[in-house]
Amino acid sequence: MAGKQKTSQASATDARLSSKQRFWLEHVQACEAGGETLKAYAKRKGLSVHGLYGARRRMRLAGIVPARASSEKRPSFAKVVVHEAPAEAGRCRVRLPNGAVMEWDVPLTVQSLELLFQAVARLP
Repeated sequence: MAGKQKTSQASATDARLSSKQRFWLEHVQACEAGGETLKAYAKRKGLSVHGLYGARRRMRLAGIVPARASSEKRPSFAKVVVHEAPAEAGRCRVRLPNGAVMEWDVPLTVQSLELLFQAVARLP
């Protein structure tokens, strides 16, 4: 019974939408169903990225498209703070946002550091 009620609600919502709104709704739903980013989807379909983002935002505000669940993982950035404290030559210590600490006492080349931080960036 709940499925029929949900379908009739969706039909009622669709009936209130203009053809332009239905156009964007179909693209927003297709993008979300495919698991693609809006940017990639818009590029693949030849759509305006800003138009697609704006349409999704307006539809979320109107309650037509559900808002993102707060449990979904969002990309985040960590603030890097450089302390100018005297340290032993060749000794390095990095404290990650998750509390993990990396230390090493041997001099590392720029390439070694780059590989190290790329590996750390891929950690969950």
